[in-house]
Amino acid sequence: MLEKILHFSLMQRFLVIIATVLMVGMGVFSWNSLTLDAVPDITNNQVTINTNTGGLSPVEVEKLVTFPIESALAGTPGLSDVRSVSQFGLSQITVVFEDQTDVYFARQLINERLQTVRELLPKGVAAPTMGPVSTGLGDIYFYSLESKSRSMIDLRTIQDWQIGPQLRTVKGVAEVAAADGSEKQYQVVVEPRALQARGLTVANVVTALQRNNQNTGGGILERNGERILIRGVGTLEGSSDIEKVVLKTEAGIPILLREVAKVQEGTPVLTGISSRDGHPALIVTVLMLKGQNGKTVSQAVDARVKEIRSQLPLDVTLTTVYNRSDLVGESVHTVEKSLLEGGILVIAVLLLLLGNFRGALIVALAIPLSMLFAIIGMNRFGISGNLMSLGAIDFGLIVDGAVVMIENAVRRLAEAREHKGSTLDRHEVRHTVWESCREVAKPTAFAVTIITVVYLPILALEGTEGKMFKPMAFTVVFALIGALILTMTLIPVLASMFMSGDTKEGRNPVMELLSRIYKPALG
Repeated sequence: MLEKILHFSLMQRFLVIIATVLMVGMGVFSWNSLTLDAVPDITNNQVTINTNTGGLSPVEVEKLVTFPIESALAGTPGLSDVRSVSQFGLSQITVVFEDQTDVYFARQLINERLQTVRELLPKGVAAPTMGPVSTGLGDIYFYSLESKSRSMIDLRTIQDWQIGPQLRTVKGVAEVAAADGSEKQYQVVVEPRALQARGLTVANVVTALQRNNQNTGGGILERNGERILIRGVGTLEGSSDIEKVVLKTEAGIPILLREVAKVQEGTPVLTGISSRDGHPALIVTVLMLKGQNGKTVSQAVDARVKEIRSQLPLDVTLTTVYNRSDLVGESVHTVEKSLLEGGILVIAVLLLLLGNFRGALIVALAIPLSMLFAIIGMNRFGISGNLMSLGAIDFGLIVDGAVVMIENAVRRLAEAREHKGSTLDRHEVRHTVWESCREVAKPTAFAVTIITVVYLPILALEGTEGKMFKPMAFTVVFALIGALILTMTLIPVLASMFMSGDTKEGRNPVMELLSRIYKPALG
C-alpha cells in the first residue's frame, strides 16, 4: 500500500504539488474561520434559573420558591446536578446537564417544567426566568460608564435604554449585564396617620395605582363614513401624574395620592454597587453566546462601543476595561512566537545534523504544512485554537518521518553518484529517490503511528479533564496524520525535484564526533 502511494506520488508529481497548494488554501481559510480563545472552555452544560422574590427572607425563599422549583426539575432527562442559592430577594438555581445534552434542548425541557411550578409560587413573586446561553468564560468585554455631573441612576438609565439594546444586536452576544443595581424607580412613601385619618389602607393605595396606570381600548366610532378609534390614555408618565391619582371621594371631593403620600425617585434595595479606581462607576459585562468565537465577538462589540461613544452626552465617559480580543491576540502571538522560534531551532538542528541545506529545507517545509493540515481538522471538528491546543504541537514529532526519508535519500543519491562516477540525470534521481523512500516507508509509517497511538488514551478522558486535554490531543494527532501523509507524498516529490544528481554526503563534524563516541561504546 505504501509503495503504491510512493510510486503514484513520484509518477504524478504535478498532481501532488497541486493538491498541496489546495491544502494550503484550505488551511489559510480554516485559520481565518477558526475559533480562537485564550484557554479551552471547560464549563459544563448548565442552565441558570433566577427568580425575583421581592422582600422574602432567605428562609422563606428556600421554602416557598427554591424548593418547589427544584422539585419540579427532578427527573428531567439528562439532568446531572442541581445546586441553588437562596438569599434576600433572589432565588438562583443552577441546573447541570450531561455533556452530550444540547444546551437548547435542555433549556426547552426546563421551560416546560417551569410552566407547571409558576402556580405554586407565592403571590408577588416574579415568574422564574432562565439566564443567558453563556458559560463561565463568557465574559468577553467589560466597560465602565462614568460622569462627574450625573448620578448612578442616570448612568443606569442610559445603559438600559440607549447602550444595552444596541450591544444586544451584535452577533454572538448573549446578554449585557450591569453590575450596579441603581435602577430608577418611582417610590410612593405613604404617611400612616394621613391614611388613617381618611380611612384608607396601603392596599387601597396599591389598588388605585394599578387601576390608574393603564390604557384602555374603546372600540371604533363610525360617523358619516368615517371611523374614529377610541382609547382611554391612563398610563402614568412621571411623579406629577402619580401624585394626582384619585384614591377615593368624600362628599364628591377626590382624595389624591399626594395628600396621603410622598412620591420620589429612588432605587430598589441595593444588593451590590460598582466602582472603578475607587470612584463610582457603572461596570457593565457583555456575555458571549456559548460556542461562539471569543475574538470575533469581542472585536465586534468593541467596534459597536466606538460607535456608541459618539452618541452619548458630553459629560458621560465610556471606557473599555477588558477586551477578550486583546487577551486572545496576546495568546495567539505567544503561540506564533513559540512556533516560529521552535521552527527556526528545528531547521538549525536539521542543517547541523543532515549536512545538506536542500534536504533540511524540505524537511522543515513539513512543519507549516502539517500545521495547516491540523488547523483544517480543528476547524472541521469544532476545536478552538488556544494556548493548550496550538501550543502542544511538537516539531520534533512532526519532522521525524521526513528526516528519515530525506536522510536516506541523501545517502542513496550520494552512493548512486559514486557508483556511476558522474552526475545522475533526472530519471536516475527519481528512481533512486523511489528506492530510498521504499526502503524506509514501513518503519517510518510504523514509528509515526506509534507516536499517534500514544495520544489515544487522552481522547478517552471525560469531564473537565477531557475538555482541557482533548483539544491538545486532537491537534497533535491531526498534525501527525498530516505529517505522515506529507512524508509519503510531498517529501519524496520535492526530494526528486530539488535534490540533484550531484548530491553527496559532505563532511559533517558533528556526526563524526558522535560516531567517535558511539563506536567505542558499541564495542
